[in-house]
Amino acid sequence: MGIAETVNLSINSVQEGYRGRLLQNIILVGGNVKFPGFKERLLRDLKPMLPEYLQDVRIYMSPDPVSYSWESMSAVSQVIEPATFVTRQEFYDEGHRICLKKFYNYTDAQARLELPSSSIVASSSHSTLNSQATSVGYWTDETWSTPPGSHHSSPRPSPSNS
Repeated sequence: MGIAETVNLSINSVQEGYRGRLLQNIILVGGNVKFPGFKERLLRDLKPMLPEYLQDVRIYMSPDPVSYSWESMSAVSQVIEPATFVTRQEFYDEGHRICLKKFYNYTDAQARLELPSSSIVASSSHSTLNSQATSVGYWTDETWSTPPGSHHSSPRPSPSNS
């Protein structure tokens, strides 16, 4: 399975109403995305897999994709309360149920219901962080730039439209 197929699989693992928004906010991070033509190839390979109504695909890449994930979370961590994060130990102890309890106010009994992990999209009710999926995270246009109150600069990547 290639990268375009993986992105398509990730997009299709969320509710249909969220798919268009996710496809408009694909962020490339990591050193491998610096290969020449990577962004263009991903777009070219992904679009034929999508239905006609989901053809508005936007791919973003920061000037430094190697450190962009760290820079972004560093900025977010300065403005979001620690209680809105799931620690490694919490996830190890409770699995995906911790997301249900923390972000959706499920009780322990409700969270014990077995749900397929692919149906869980980690999110926060805090206005700065709207949603992120396992391999396709996104920010809304309003909060892509440095969050209010942050002293850290994290530049908005430039989009690649069809």
